[in-house]
Amino acid sequence: MQTYNSEQFMKLLVCACPNTYHDKAHEEPNEYIVWTELGENSFRAEGVDEYAERYSVTVYTKEEFSEIPEKLRYLLSEADYAFEDPTVYFDEKTDYRIISYAVEVT
Repeated sequence: MQTYNSEQFMKLLVCACPNTYHDKAHEEPNEYIVWTELGENSFRAEGVDEYAERYSVTVYTKEEFSEIPEKLRYLLSEADYAFEDPTVYFDEKTDYRIISYAVEVT
């Protein structure tokens, strides 16, 4: 599902973190983002069709107080993208804090 929105979306993510990858995680020494397409969503009501692409964005960081999630939320808000509150998980095997967002792009 590579679309124009996907390309624009990736450019936004790179502004939050230069180590940004599509679909596959490449472990970096400290912090990186992996994003992937989840699907599409359409809403219809009284002759109005609204279409959105849905993405998963996951921040991997070993920093206790990373700036990436705050930058990411700011950029998503500025672009008027809808996003859910993140889920956060700490992986004891890798020492990565994993912060995942679901984002809809119209």
